[in-house]
Amino acid sequence: MSENKPINAKLKQKFIKKKNFTRFIKGQLSFSNKSVAEFRVQKGQESFRIKPFTKSNAWGLFPNGKSKFKKNDFIKCYTLTGII
Repeated sequence: MSENKPINAKLKQKFIKKKNFTRFIKGQLSFSNKSVAEFRVQKGQESFRIKPFTKSNAWGLFPNGKSKFKKNDFIKCYTLTGII
C-alpha cells in the first residue's frame, strides 16, 4: 500500500485542542475558486459519533505543541480514499 501524501489546506474556522496532543480531526476538504485547498472541521468529533465521519472526506492533522489554530492557518490534510 502506498503512503498517503498530505495536502496543505487552509482552515475555514478556528480550532482549539490540548497543546500536548496530536489530533486527527474529521473534516471536509474542498477547493476554492482560486484552487486553494480548504478544510472545514466537522462538528461532533467524539469517536462514538458516526454522522460527522459519514460527511467527511479527509482528516486534518493538528500536531502536538500547539493548541490554537486560527482561521486561514494552513494544516496538513489526508484524504480518506487517497484521492479527491
